[in-house]
Amino acid sequence: MTGKIQKYYFPNMTMSPKSIEMMNFAMSKILVKIAKESSRLCHLNKKTTVSSREIQTSVRLLFSRDVADDATKRGVEAVVKYSGDSERDPEGKTPPVFSSVGRVSRTLKKYAILENPDLKVGAGAPVYLAAVLDSIVLDILRSISDTKVTSKIIKMAILGNDDLHRLIKFS
Repeated sequence: MTGKIQKYYFPNMTMSPKSIEMMNFAMSKILVKIAKESSRLCHLNKKTTVSSREIQTSVRLLFSRDVADDATKRGVEAVVKYSGDSERDPEGKTPPVFSSVGRVSRTLKKYAILENPDLKVGAGAPVYLAAVLDSIVLDILRSISDTKVTSKIIKMAILGNDDLHRLIKFS
C-alpha cells in the first residue's frame, strides 16, 4: 500500500524495500489499534455492528485533531465514492483508496471478533479505515523532504510524530 501511495503522490521519491516494509508494519499496528478501539466502542454502546462511525470515533480518540480531521475527511470521501453517491462527488475528484479494502476488512473482523465474538463489520467500515490508513501514510510521506527514502528516515518521521510514536513503539 505504501509504495502505491508514494508512486501516485510523489513520483520522484524512491523508497527502499525495507522502508516500505517498515511503513506497512506501522500501518498494520495502527489498523489493529483502531480495530480494537472500535470493538470496545461497540461493546460500550451495546452495538452489534462496527460501522464507519465507530472507526471515525476511534480515529478521533487515538489521533490529534489535525491528523484525525484529515483522515476523517478522506474516509468520508471514500465511503461516498464507494457507495456510488455521484451527487456528492459529481466530478469524480475523490482520490483513490490504495490500501487493500479486503485485507483491512479481514483484519478488522479478526480483531473486532477477538474483543466481542458477536460483532459484525458494516460494509462502509473497511473502506473508511483503508482511506484513514492512506491518509496517515500520506501525512508521513509529506513530512519527508528527501527524494531517496530509507528505513532510518521513515523511523525518524514516525518518531517525530507524537501520535504515531505513541501508537507504534519501535524497539
